[in-house]
Amino acid sequence: MIRLQQRVVVALLSTGFLLSVGLPTLATHGSFDGLVPTSNYPFSACSTSTPVVCQTDNTELTVFRGSTLSAAASNNITTALNSWYDITDLNVQYGVGYTTNGSPTDVAYGISGSVPAGNVAYYYCAIGAGGWKCDQGIVNFIDNSWATKGIACHETGHAVGLVHGQYGVPSLSNEDTRLECMRVPTPDIGNGDWNRHQINDAYPN
Repeated sequence: MIRLQQRVVVALLSTGFLLSVGLPTLATHGSFDGLVPTSNYPFSACSTSTPVVCQTDNTELTVFRGSTLSAAASNNITTALNSWYDITDLNVQYGVGYTTNGSPTDVAYGISGSVPAGNVAYYYCAIGAGGWKCDQGIVNFIDNSWATKGIACHETGHAVGLVHGQYGVPSLSNEDTRLECMRVPTPDIGNGDWNRHQINDAYPN
């Protein structure tokens, strides 16, 4: 979930004016756990009634880009998926349509007025698969201008189980630069080595 107030701060981040200081020393990606479940995340399982970060149900990540997205927004999502998720052990597949039965679309992206007030984008699980698994996740943006590569990267991170820094172990500032696109506010960058290693650990081929 991305807060509306981030636009000015994103601009500052992109120019390098905001830097984290006094960061905990973490030698490797194995020193940080930022993928559910973590001991700092205040939920016990995936949920379709409460906005909870969940893992997707398998390594085949079938996605659908809805007709409410502009061509530019759809291209941003595609770039984020191809550049930063398809290079992990996840196998991104582009569905020809949106399905909810049989083998549902794993993540569907669109524009919606249902994004909670004060946010610019939002992930939730629409079809649970038990435990921490979600059979179908939904990522909505409030409008096409917010469907940037960085925010698409961030919300897709939630769709595969990545949390904000405060919910990781050890708990980090949500602005910690090492979180890459999972930091809040979110600059237009990728998910980085830390997050990709965690994805590969959770979804081994």
